[in-house]
Amino acid sequence: MKKLISTPLRVLCLAILFTSGLMIPTYRTYVYDAVDILPSVQAQEASRGAISPVEALKAHYPQLYAIAFCESGLRQFDSNGSILQGRVDSADIGFLQINLDAHKKELQSMGLNPAILEDNIKFGIWLYQKEGVRPWEASKKCWQA
Repeated sequence: MKKLISTPLRVLCLAILFTSGLMIPTYRTYVYDAVDILPSVQAQEASRGAISPVEALKAHYPQLYAIAFCESGLRQFDSNGSILQGRVDSADIGFLQINLDAHKKELQSMGLNPAILEDNIKFGIWLYQKEGVRPWEASKKCWQA
């Protein structure tokens, strides 16, 4: 469900997105309940000098971080600078190996592009909160240890 985030948090999120070049000012800014945590965690950690979405994921979703380690080696891109694709299914992309075929509609409705690291993590958090570890069962032997 969409909700407009509070004005101070919205301003902070917009500032982070604008300065990072991930967003243009005309973009409509909606945040989903399930992914509100990432911008707020980044804002809290910014005061301590750590605003990386990867570090925020590690601190607040350690199991999902372990999954990312197994799925992608904590990489968004391959050695050639191309978006990392799954070895078994090329529709799996990026840091959390989000499957484009399975989640195309949700990604579009949320306005997220999993080829962008922050969007890949936001969608991964949403998916994890919705379905738990089920989407990453194939790598369970690695991250469950």
